[in-house]
Amino acid sequence: MSTFSIRPQVTAPAGSKRLLAITERAYSFIPNLFGVFAESPSALKAYLKIGKMFDESSLSATER
Repeated sequence: MSTFSIRPQVTAPAGSKRLLAITERAYSFIPNLFGVFAESPSALKAYLKIGKMFDESSLSATER
């Protein structure tokens, strides 16, 4: 079984640092899942984009 490390902003790859900073401003902390996705800047960017797409959907907050 593989283990995933949670990357804090200071040790995250360069491509993830800005995204983690944006996340920290929005949530006042960096959720662990975002720290795991930070290992791959593309994965983190995709996850954030999917979240934004759900926010823009016609689903209610409860449905999301």
